[in-house]
Amino acid sequence: MTTVRHHRQAFTLIEILVVVAIIALLIAILLPSLSRAQEQTRRGVCASNARQINMACAIRAETDKTGIYIAATSTGDDSLNHVYPKYLPSAKTAICPSSKNIVRENVPLQSTTERALYPKGLQDLRAAADDAADADGGHSYEIWGWYDGPSVYPDGTKIDGKSAGTYGQQLGWPDSSTPGYNNATDGDVIKKHRFVKKPQNTLLALDNDQGGGSTTGDIWNFPDAYNNHGPDGLNVAFLDLHVQFVKPMDVIRVYMRSYADPPSQGLWAKYAPWLRQKSENGFTVYYTVQPSP
Repeated sequence: MTTVRHHRQAFTLIEILVVVAIIALLIAILLPSLSRAQEQTRRGVCASNARQINMACAIRAETDKTGIYIAATSTGDDSLNHVYPKYLPSAKTAICPSSKNIVRENVPLQSTTERALYPKGLQDLRAAADDAADADGGHSYEIWGWYDGPSVYPDGTKIDGKSAGTYGQQLGWPDSSTPGYNNATDGDVIKKHRFVKKPQNTLLALDNDQGGGSTTGDIWNFPDAYNNHGPDGLNVAFLDLHVQFVKPMDVIRVYMRSYADPPSQGLWAKYAPWLRQKSENGFTVYYTVQPSP
């Protein structure tokens, strides 16, 4: 009996190259989609973190006799030690997963003055990181604990911190503590529970956007390549506890409704052609030349 043997024909080099090319093409097509999906997931976690920070501040405002959301000592104070760990139990909440920022839980506050106020405070919670790529210690969010003034906003609201008192007086500090802050008189007004008329418009925490620092081209308070989510936008948490991902075209409108100074006028022509400002009786007056979108 004759046995017929079938020999399997090997792939040719051309066939192998074609298969490799197809696989490479599929990877090139799928990787951006996968990367976008991963970023959407990270953005969602970031939004949840911002909401938890706002929740911590809201609980503080409800339970503290001062009604202050966060005892920030100036508009540039982004410290989360004001609410950690009493209202914000986990330091990990302060990190956006889209960034390289870190908070070292074994590094306490270095300042003896700050340690006296916040004995469980952490050095890396006292300030936001320089940018999303900063892995030297610092959290991922800005805390806007004050209304910006002296200003008049498009809806007619006047923020007059000079009438409200010094920083120290607004914080409820005794005259003997931190004289620099007690003597400072500025136009800003601290955000207190009883002051907030429209919590759905009032921001408190948002993706870190320090800007104007050592990184060339980093724009202050405006999403760009150095921010947690790049130039796509910012997660902004409002005092009614909702979080909105705000795209560049909407950033200035959100600031105006929250009684916060907008970024530089150089951006207005493109992103807020409806907005103007002027100086009047010691106030910066923001007004619209056409309805805000």
